[in-house]
Amino acid sequence: VQTAWPTNAIITKVLCSVRIQNQTFHGLEVRTLNEAAGFVGLVWAFEDNYVLYDWTGESRRITVSMRNGSHKIEYVCAHYENPNGLVYYAVKWFDCPCPTWELEESL
Repeated sequence: VQTAWPTNAIITKVLCSVRIQNQTFHGLEVRTLNEAAGFVGLVWAFEDNYVLYDWTGESRRITVSMRNGSHKIEYVCAHYENPNGLVYYAVKWFDCPCPTWELEESL
């Protein structure tokens, strides 16, 4: 996956896939390769002729606008618990072009 951060990452788990309009998004757990501890994070990637692109940057901008507005959740398509016990939900918002990962305590 080509990511927004400078290191390359490998996909360690495909957590969910969701089709929104004509685009398929994949919720992924990724691990960076260039750090000693191997940072683990959640990203959204979308398919374009079988190439996956990181959607995290756009998803983050949308998350901030969702929290500041009166947007409503359309559905939750997955959940993920990290090794520290934090729970994240894969959220599809009404009138939003992509899903986001949301920390349970933020919903």
